[in-house]
Formats: sequence, C-alpha cells, structure tokens
Amino acid sequence: MNYKKIILSVSFFAVFGLLFVPIGPAIKGQTITDAQTQALIAQLQQQIAQLLAQIAQLRQLQAQQGTTPAWCHTFNTNLRFGDINKEVSELQNALGKESLIIDDYSAANDGTFTKGTASAVIKFQEKYTTEILTPSGLIRGTGYVGPSTRRKLNALYGCRDVSPNTTQPSITVTSPNGGEQWAKGSTYNITWNSSGLSSLATVNIVLVNISDNWSLIFATAPASNGSYSWTTGSTFSGYVLGETDKQYKIEIYTATLGGTTIAKDMSDNYFTVGPSTTQQCTIDANCPQLGIAICSQTYCPVNKCISGKCNVVNTAQPSITVTSPNGGETWRIGGNHEVRWTSSGVDKVYIIFKNDSNGKTCASPALGTSSTGLYTYNPLVGTTNCPESTLLGDKIRVFVRSIASDSVPSDTSDNYFSIVSSTVQSSIAVTSPNGGEQWTNGSTHNITWASKGVNNVYVTIQNFSGGIGDN
Repeated sequence: MNYKKIILSVSFFAVFGLLFVPIGPAIKGQTITDAQTQALIAQLQQQIAQLLAQIAQLRQLQAQQGTTPAWCHTFNTNLRFGDINKEVSELQNALGKESLIIDDYSAANDGTFTKGTASAVIKFQEKYTTEILTPSGLIRGTGYVGPSTRRKLNALYGCRDVSPNTTQPSITVTSPNGGEQWAKGSTYNITWNSSGLSSLATVNIVLVNISDNWSLIFATAPASNGSYSWTTGSTFSGYVLGETDKQYKIEIYTATLGGTTIAKDMSDNYFTVGPSTTQQCTIDANCPQLGIAICSQTYCPVNKCISGKCNVVNTAQPSITVTSPNGGETWRIGGNHEVRWTSSGVDKVYIIFKNDSNGKTCASPALGTSSTGLYTYNPLVGTTNCPESTLLGDKIRVFVRSIASDSVPSDTSDNYFSIVSSTVQSSIAVTSPNGGEQWTNGSTHNITWASKGVNNVYVTIQNFSGGIGDN
C-alpha cells in the first residue's frame, strides 16, 4: 500500500477540507454571535487534532511496513552437525548475511549441517557472546544451534507479523444508557467501551436532544480513554447542553477522514436532566433550632435553605453497637465494671442484662442514661431490680437499646460473659500441654486452660532444664 500518497491526501483534507465541514445544527436566519464563532473555532481545532492523529497513525503503519526484512525466517528447531533439512538451508542463508563464510559449502550440500556450517555457527555465537553464550556460562561457541542461538537469529531475521488488526471495530456506550436522572450543573462521567480501534483513534461525543430533535458534537476524546467528564448545563455553540426537564441520549462514534463511520453507538434509552439539587445556603448558629440539621454543609437540597438555615433532617439511620462486655469476660459481684457501646442518632438508652441460664432479665440502674458510650456498673448483691439469683451465671449478655417507644435501635453482646459471686475462688487449670507431649521446634500448638473468676491471664513458658521462662 502506498502510504505516502495517503498521507499527502490526508494533509490536503486537513488543511482545506475543514472549510466545508458542517459544525453543529444551524438555524436559518440566525446571526452568529462572537461567542458562537469562538465555539466554532474551538470545534474546528478539535477536528484538526483528530485529523493529525490519523496522519500519525498512517505514518506509524508506513514505518511498520519497513520493519520486516526482504528475507526472513523464524527458527523454531534446534540444529546440529549432520542434520539435513530446509532449516539448515535457512541457517546457512542467515550466516551468509552475517558475512560468515562456510568453507565447505556448495550447491550440492545446501541444507546439510557440515563442519564448515558448524564453524560458522561458532563464529556467530562468539560474535554475540553476551546474548548467546554468557547466559549459559560459556565463553566459547559450541556449533550447536539451541534456544539461545535461535533467539538471536530470530531477533535479527525472524518474520514479524505486521498484518492489520482484523478485529471488528466497535463502540458501546455504557453511561448514560437510559433511565439516569442527572442534575443540571453537576459533573458526570460519560463512559464507553471500544475494541478493534487504533490506539490513536479519537471519538466524537454527540448530545442528542430527543425533546427538541437536535444533536451536536460537543467534545472529542481518545477512544482508549473510555471516559469523558461532562458538566450538565454548560453552553457550547450557543446551545445549553442539558436543559431542565429535557430528554437526551449520548452518541459516540469514530469515522474516517472522508466521513465514513467506522464504529458508533448510542444510549439504549433516554436520560433526563432535572433541576439543580443544591443551592448555596448561609449557615449560622441558629441552625440547630430547626431540629437535627445538617449545619456543617455549605450547600443544601433545593427548597431547604430557609432564612439562611439548612433545614434538612439528618436521614442517617440511628445505630447502637455493644463493644464491651462482648463475650468471654468474667465480672465479680461487688466490683466496678464498664458497659461500653457506640451509637449514632440516639439520645438516651436502657441497659439491660439477660441471663440465658435461667431465662431472667433485669434492668440496671442505668435506665434512661445518656448515650455517652460508657457506663460503669457495680452488680451489687440483693438489689431490688437485679438480685443475685438473676445475675449469677456464665450465660449473660448485656442489651443496650434506645429509650424510643419502638426500642430501635438496639444491640446485644456478641457472645456470653460470666458474673460470679464475690466469694467464688479464682482458679486456672492448664489443660494442654499437661505433661508427656512432644512438640517439634518451629511448629504451632494451642495452649489451653479452664478458668473461673478470672478476666486476663499471663502465659509463661518455663524451661525446667535451664530455668528459663518466657511470657
């Protein structure tokens, strides 16, 4: 293919053809303003950039056309002295191109791996020592054509595939693709997938106004980007791109210099542009008087900025999460213990204990305590609301809930903890290792024990042979 002629033709169209390129929709009898003229110039510059990119692509193809030598051969077979085949003939051809003389070569023994061929191979290997011999720890050629020698031969004379890309070009618009409700003045990503296109290909991004039946190319981008950031409501060529209550689609396409479409796609269905969802609002100290309001924001939803105040009720769901006791702890009657929790959107809470051993429940004196996340509690013997018979056991959970009438939100300990009598003797019994085990150095084993009336323990490993301990 004569790429030189094509490039000259492309250059001609790039310089002169743009004088005849229609830009956007025209309205009969309408005078073009300065702003519209500047917009047209900007669009022409975008198209010039696209044409120059296509010229660069053709030049790249022209360069690729010259990368394959007049003769080429890819060596895929190991060769040695005594072999007789076409591969040896191709080897002898390559050695000749390296100006390496095969002393005993003749037309009669073409394709025969002779001593002269082996000698020429050795010279070839030593000519490219660092690439062929050094990686194998050799300093002298061997005359054997193995992987390293073939790799260098192929680097010099291997056939390169410069066939054009046969993948069918395609573009698929992924967003907006129908049903989206975008707000005027907000920024969104227009996205697409593409395949089978040149790495230098560019796409035109077209806004199609379904409501008013017009379309306009308002941007170009490299096809490989797959994304373009667009602010709705912006103005281009005198048109508002994204008016309120209008229906739109996005079309993306790439074409040849002559205008022939290579690939294109459009949103499957229309999307809409609605009113701006935000407006500036002056926040002041009176904002909390409106209730639980979002007063830290500079912007509020439309119609919610009342007298300079952000009148928006916090829609975040209230929550409570018990963090301690959360399973495995041991409390002793008469001692101070902490109930901890985290919460959001909760004013006051009830703290209740549940004993699954006897099915009894009792509320602590913390009824209606502020949701600070911490309550220090001393389970006393004989209190009227939580007698000892209710509290003692090893299947206790703490239950923290909102004082709201529906008790929402709430949370309970993930697992059981224990409450023991003040007279219970603390005890620990090691269950493993307990004597006789043989553990291998470097392996992992579980040290286990049973305890009562104990919260935390130290684990000490004692070496009775040397009197050394570690914990």
